[in-house]
Order: sequence, then structure tokens, then C-alpha cells
Amino acid sequence: MKDHGPYLWERLTAFENLELAFHQAARGRRGRASAAEFERNLEVNLPMLRHELLACSYQPGKYVSFYIHDPKKRLISAAPFRDRVVHHALVNVIEPIFERKFIHDTYANRLGKGTHKALDRCTYFMRRYQYVLPLDICQFFPSIDLAILEGILRGVIRDARILRLCQQIIDSGQGVLADEYKMAWFPGDDLFAASRPRALPIGNLTSQFWANVYLNGLDHFIKRELKCRAYLRYVDDVRRRETAQEETRRRVNVREIRCKAPTLSRPGNRLGSVAWRERPEFCNPQQTTEGQARLDMARAKLPKDQFRAVIA
Repeated sequence: MKDHGPYLWERLTAFENLELAFHQAARGRRGRASAAEFERNLEVNLPMLRHELLACSYQPGKYVSFYIHDPKKRLISAAPFRDRVVHHALVNVIEPIFERKFIHDTYANRLGKGTHKALDRCTYFMRRYQYVLPLDICQFFPSIDLAILEGILRGVIRDARILRLCQQIIDSGQGVLADEYKMAWFPGDDLFAASRPRALPIGNLTSQFWANVYLNGLDHFIKRELKCRAYLRYVDDVRRRETAQEETRRRVNVREIRCKAPTLSRPGNRLGSVAWRERPEFCNPQQTTEGQARLDMARAKLPKDQFRAVIA
């Protein structure tokens, strides 16, 4: 069902929403040059940005791309700060529309549905099911089909101005992850399938939000069609749990599952942490997670006693 709110664009371009979006975008980044420069002339930059949106003359800037290793090599694309303000302003008005369409057990990039909530829910399932089937979508952000995403957005949002802004943000990221995607062919694909526009830049708030929008159909399929009660998704990381190992494998139609569905009776990696089924109250950060935390603390020059408090 489409959204019929007549004031969606007016809410997006309201000065109060743009001011809130600025504070959201600047959170944790005020020490960076781009955020500081925008804030230094805030009384000029914010009205100018609003004027561009209202006049339909707004154009996204170019991304700055760099690689990180956490531990997998990823290409991160950072949008200019003024574009981040627009991203927050957009998500502020369209998120409530999609939020009521998401299932309960979709986590990440949702209010009150962060890593700790996902880990708590994962631990809850661990105490009730013996087997888990971990799934990960290969090349998720580079492989997102933009035509499908745009179709989902058009099916929910009616305001043409909001859709045009979404299209501008999507188009601004085309080609950023072109070298990161290895073509995967599916039944029914023709020779033109390779030329379909794909990929959302990793690092955008809109990309993270649209990832949930894109996979919402998969969530409902697994919950409604496959009747899987113990299902959890954190971005592109999926966990399904069953009482029988054969049932775990049988109800997922994938090309081939080479891994054996692991038992939950021993500790294992659960969303970046190590958890135990028998002792769910004990949960330690994975070695790579703790190592990254130590590096971040060192860069922040935090005293060792405060670091131990954070890790504990």
C-alpha cells in the first residue's frame, strides 16, 4: 500500500528537520574538517541547502573512497557532509513508512534494534533450538539490483519529489563498487543482465536503510512461506534455527549448502561475539572485534582502566 501523506516533501524540507539532520550527521564527526566547515557557516549552509531542495536544484557531490580491513577488505565510500545531512533528512521522513512493514527480527539501522538487541535475540533462540544455519549474502551491497530497489520504493512512496531525491542519491553511487562485483548468473537471465545497474555505496545512511528495504521481501518469505519461527537477520547476515539438522537444510532452497549445519552446544561466532548455549549470560567480543576496539581506544588515547571498563 502506498503512503498517502500529503506533506511528506514539506516535512523533509522543513527547517526543523534539516537542523535535526545536521545534528545527526555531525554526531561523532564534529572534529572532522568537513563537519566543522559546514557548522562554521551553518546559518548560511543550511538555508542554502533547503533552497536547493525546494528549487529541485540539489545535486549530490562526489564520493571519497578508501579501503578498510575489518577483517575482510571493504571499499568504503564517504559522501560529502552536506549530502549526509540530506540523507538523514530523507530517512527521518520515510523510515516510519517502512518501519511498520519490517518484521520484528530484522536488526541493524533501526531504532532500538542494534547489535546488542540482535545478540540478545540470538541468545534467546540458542536456548531453544539445537541447530543453526548461518547464511551470508555474497557481495551484498555490490550486487543490489537498483531497478528492483527503485520498484520497491515506487510501490510505497507516492510523492514524486521524494522519489526524485531517492533517485538522485541512488544514481550518485553508480559505478562506485563496479570493480567489487563479480557477475552471478541466475535462471532466466539474458545477456543484458550483466548491464543492469547495481550497487549501493557502503558507508551511506541511505544504503544501510535501503538494505533493510531491499531484503524485507526475503524476511517475509522466510517467516510466512517457510514458516520459520527462529529467524534473525542483521543486514546481510542471516541465522535460522531448528530443532533438527535435516529440517535446517531442507527448508532453504539455495544452490548448494556445503557446510554442515553446526550445533549450538559449543561456543561460536554470533554476530561478532562468542556466545555459549548453556551459559547465555556469558558473551565475549570476538577476537577481531576486541582487537579493533583496542586500536580505537589507542587512537583516542583512552586510559587503560577506562578501556577495561568498556571491554567488560
